[in-house]
Amino acid sequence: MQKMRNIMQFAGSSSVIHFESMSTDRLFACIFSATQFAGNVSVTQFAGIFSATQFAGIFSATMFAWISSVTQFASIYSATQFAGIFSATQFAGIFSTRSLQVSSLPRNLQFAGIFSATQFLGNFSVTQFAGNVSATLFAWISSVTQFAGIFSATQLSGYLSATQFAGIISAIQFAGIFFATQFETLPVQFMLHASVQL
Repeated sequence: MQKMRNIMQFAGSSSVIHFESMSTDRLFACIFSATQFAGNVSVTQFAGIFSATQFAGIFSATMFAWISSVTQFASIYSATQFAGIFSATQFAGIFSTRSLQVSSLPRNLQFAGIFSATQFLGNFSVTQFAGNVSATLFAWISSVTQFAGIFSATQLSGYLSATQFAGIISAIQFAGIFFATQFETLPVQFMLHASVQL
């Protein structure tokens, strides 16, 4: 986590992100701002931000253990919102409606407008998602009983290493999927509220 506290300078931008401010809305607002995210998150930079070691530390086994619970994990994607993204039949039973408390995420974390149901469905079609994550991986991720074991701290580092993560979600893909116009115009249809216990 010490690495996450280091000052990060995105190439081509004058904005400096201090990860000490991770408990505020402004961190994600800065990271996911239209111009920065589309133009500055290169493959190398994205791999550096979410390196294997850092990713394992952020999403520890303890955190994923309760996220994988049917009644808790579901609050991220409520039945109505998630139905338009990956269809109700695929994820029925995984997601319900109880409130979620994420102790390691920024306060009032909002993905409003970024992942609206219509836009997300268009960018991440079943075929595209299967190609990026692989059908087999996606199948056992959706299994609630296996979720906690799959995404333990050690395993997560192996599955989503810096190189793999950068390859799956390259700068070109991010720039094309989440370009500036989409960030600025998408409606507030998809929102994640997370409370923080610091």
